[in-house]
Amino acid sequence: MTDEKIADERKRQADCYHRLGEYNTAVNILTTIQDKSSHVHYALGQSYTELSRYEEAEKHLVQFLQMEYNELAEVADTDYYGNPSKLQTNAEQNKETDNSINLEVLSPEERLHVIRNVSQLVAAGLVSLADVYSRWKKYSQAAAYYKKTLQCINELYGEGAVVVEAGGVLNNLGINYRMSGEYEAAVECYNQALAIYKQLQQCTLDIAYTLENLGILYQDYLKDNKKAEAYYRQALDIYTRHDPQHRYISGIQRRLSKISSDVHQQSASDTTAVVTSSTSQTRTTQITSHQLRQTTSRKHRCVIS
Repeated sequence: MTDEKIADERKRQADCYHRLGEYNTAVNILTTIQDKSSHVHYALGQSYTELSRYEEAEKHLVQFLQMEYNELAEVADTDYYGNPSKLQTNAEQNKETDNSINLEVLSPEERLHVIRNVSQLVAAGLVSLADVYSRWKKYSQAAAYYKKTLQCINELYGEGAVVVEAGGVLNNLGINYRMSGEYEAAVECYNQALAIYKQLQQCTLDIAYTLENLGILYQDYLKDNKKAEAYYRQALDIYTRHDPQHRYISGIQRRLSKISSDVHQQSASDTTAVVTSSTSQTRTTQITSHQLRQTTSRKHRCVIS
């Protein structure tokens, strides 16, 4: 078996362990590959991300991006439809101006400025780095990379193209905004993602995921249980129709139960508050009268004295 075939076999094994959630095992297998392809670096980046080892994840994803970026000069002269390839033109122009770009030594901000060549794999590298920065709590960097990915998608598919990739990036950008406290921006991103998904027949579950994210945003952050419940019930209906045993159903049911419990507690609290308010007024009056009587008596005794 050739070294290339051995590497491919190990990569497949690592992918299986990654899907099983055994990320350390996946990393251990991938690191044994001597001549790492761009896809091996990408897989390492994904596994390190899940292990919350963000520096290693960033390093491998940047290496993936570097390798894919360099290969763009070798793309075909024409696209799928036989038209002159925009990628080829961009690659040639870029080669003339800066053919020695080293993405690994640039800061995240500088890296965004120099990346002009576009491909689906470059977009995948950008959004993966965005995910790393978001989980690393580097929210502004993450937002910049998500937006750059959206620009890439527009270049690949056309401005405003309705594609599932754009919906996914908008959903993740919404989560990033939610985590950074920019709630209105998060709502806008989620709604944009929903608008895309609803135009694509195959995105039923993506609609449910986005509705659930909106529910979480309104329940935990915007403190609007009424809206949260509405979004959860829409998501629950989709999950149930898709698969009555869907793994996200129980989570939504727990959240709906929490909302119901909070509503009952609030209702009981409001009732208690009304009763307590009345009682408190009565007790205050009694205490005040009692205190006045005591004060008067004491004063009177003092005067008599």
